[in-house]
Amino acid sequence: MKRAIIHNLWTASIPVMLAGCSMMAPPQREQPLTAEQLAYIRTHSIVVQPLPADYDEPLRIYTRRGKIGTEIGAGIAQGILTHSYNYTPEKGDTPRDRLNSEGAGLGTTLKNKVRSEISEEIHTNLPTRVLNRLLAERYPATVAPTKDNLTISTSPVAWHLYYATGDTYTLEYASNITLTLSAANIRHTLRCDRKSTEALSREQWQADDAARIRDYAQETALQCANQALDFLQLPRLPTQQPLPQAAPPIDTLPTQADAATTKQ
Repeated sequence: MKRAIIHNLWTASIPVMLAGCSMMAPPQREQPLTAEQLAYIRTHSIVVQPLPADYDEPLRIYTRRGKIGTEIGAGIAQGILTHSYNYTPEKGDTPRDRLNSEGAGLGTTLKNKVRSEISEEIHTNLPTRVLNRLLAERYPATVAPTKDNLTISTSPVAWHLYYATGDTYTLEYASNITLTLSAANIRHTLRCDRKSTEALSREQWQADDAARIRDYAQETALQCANQALDFLQLPRLPTQQPLPQAAPPIDTLPTQADAATTKQ
């Protein structure tokens, strides 16, 4: 079993190793917007960029097997590249830190690649679709985004059940909300990250047609939407409002990967 896992991890790491050298450049940090810039962009029409018609946002499940295996796979690949096997995992225990490879070091990029290769999936369209629709209902796209509009776009960074302890998982989400006004060369990205306060079993998360997952996704989407509106100093969305339907019922049928999952 261990030999098979290591083989799979090694195979998943090869594409990342080949591209590793190009991924190590530090990202450029955006400058915060000044009060004058905020006042200026609020004078422009707001348009919400629609999500692609084929948009899909599966809920990944990172099991204990995957959590341990990523350290092994990353250590092997790092050792091959650097001729040193004294691998030290990079720090960061938030959804964004663990699973976002943008501007990350080689070790983090390798771990993320391996995690994705051996994770399981439940197909949903949550919660970024809800976030996008909430903003679009406030600012409907009566015209196409242009350089003279303040365009709001949304994109997910992480959406997953992540192994905690025993047989439990935390539900986590991270997204980017990007504000763009091309006419003034303004582009600013807001980060909205959230982690559930409780760790539950997969059965508890998926009970009643995954009601807990849906509630969490809708609450998170509303929080993220209001975070963006607060930043722009615009009126918030009411918290007691009907939330838009985001997707058909979550597919909770057991998969081949479910049956193979190793419990502690």
